[in-house]
Parts: sequence; structure tokens; C-alpha cells
Amino acid sequence: MNHSKPTSPPTLPPDTLPPDPVHLGGAANRVQGRSWLEKLVVAATSVSVSTKIMGIVLGLTILLGLGITLQVRSIMYNTLINELHNQGISIAADLADRAAELVEEGDVDGLETLLRGTLDNYKDTRYALVLDEQGRLLAYSLITQ
Repeated sequence: MNHSKPTSPPTLPPDTLPPDPVHLGGAANRVQGRSWLEKLVVAATSVSVSTKIMGIVLGLTILLGLGITLQVRSIMYNTLINELHNQGISIAADLADRAAELVEEGDVDGLETLLRGTLDNYKDTRYALVLDEQGRLLAYSLITQ
């Protein structure tokens, strides 16, 4: 039986050792002076596969959420603008029907009362006016805040 003393593995001089992949100490020194893309590649290759997958899933989730949010905002904005336009046309048509007789009679006080009542009934309306066939102002009402 040979009872010799176990030998330790051979050691290399410190300047020949490869950089430690777990710590970026050595890699960080090599990254100085490189572009942001090269730095990103070094950072991406130094993490585990599960961390990379988690980053991809998180990035795609944020990107998809942002895209959907912008799409919904655009659709809602256009829909609300169209509804506001349609409401304005509806109010103007209603006002024109009710004001026709007062315009024929020349009842300016009645027109102003009608306009004030219209503004009271439609809280989003800020002003209303009635013009004659030549475009002259017959009556108006304005809400000031």
C-alpha cells in the first residue's frame, strides 16, 4: 500500500488566469471604450438563461402594453371628437328649429331667452348665437366663468 502524501493541483500565475465569468470585474475593464451595443452584449452574456428569458418576457409585456394603450387612446380620442361634433350639430339643428319663428317675428328678447335656456340645458356648450340670412348677428348668449 502506498501512503504517499496527496499533491495539490498545479496553479497558474495570476496574469494567465481567465476572467471570472461570475463577476464583471475583469469584463468591466475590457468593456471600457466600447459602444453601448457591445456593452449590452457583454452584460447579456454574463447572466443566466432564466434571467434572459425573464427579461425578454418583461420587455415584450411592457412593449405590448404600451402599444395597446396608445392604440386605445387614439381610438377613444377620435371617437370623442366625433361625438362632440355630432352633439354640436344636433344642438344647432334643434336651436334653428325653435328659433325660426322668433326670427320671423323679430323677437330679439325671445331669441336671447331661447339661447340662455339652450346653454342651461347643455352644460358643455359655452356660447350660442343666431344670425340672419345676410350673416348679421341677431342675438347671442355667452357663458363666462
